[in-house]
Amino acid sequence: RGAVEAAKSVLLYTSADLFTTSSTGSLCVPFGEVFSFRNDLIRPSDGASGELIFVGLQHVESHTGRRIGEDYLLAEELKGRKFRFSPGEVVYGYLRPYLNKVWIANCEGFCSVDQYVLRPKSDVVDTFYLAHFMRSRLFLQTAIELTNNLQLPRLRSGLLQAINMPLPILDDQRRIVAYLDSLQAEVERLKRLQADCAAELDALLPSLLDRAFRGEL
Repeated sequence: RGAVEAAKSVLLYTSADLFTTSSTGSLCVPFGEVFSFRNDLIRPSDGASGELIFVGLQHVESHTGRRIGEDYLLAEELKGRKFRFSPGEVVYGYLRPYLNKVWIANCEGFCSVDQYVLRPKSDVVDTFYLAHFMRSRLFLQTAIELTNNLQLPRLRSGLLQAINMPLPILDDQRRIVAYLDSLQAEVERLKRLQADCAAELDALLPSLLDRAFRGEL
């Protein structure tokens, strides 16, 4: 378990180092220059009907951007407003930004109003580069510093847009993405290995106890 946690830290710090290095040799721009907000709301009063896929903060794994669930809601039973998202858009939890919940949508659906839906500008930024940057310790620490004096931290849109982002050329962005993706795959492999080992140990313990009480050890 310690190895898994250490591997997660390596991913966070490595990405921070990569983006810090990128910022010294490439253009840095305000984050708001590489995306636009999608503010496409559905409201209970809209009179919509049918089933909706809902991916809230609870459905996105911290630090990895992996979707770990979803809910299915009926539009006619909505209790509040929801933002619409589409594949390729970045869904970011700006409530409690220290949770580091950044997900690239792979379906049509809706999220809470405590999440931003961002449309990357594909002519200047790779979507996966943008998401990796937002998950990096560099971005995370900045978001925490900007909200640490708030009782209920929320990274307001103006603060988000003003964060500096290193912006190398697209080819270099994609090379960084490929490296970070490979590193994340290794972390996931280690997590699976740890889970398999834990399952084997859990299965072994009852057998050992049984043999012990039978005096066979």
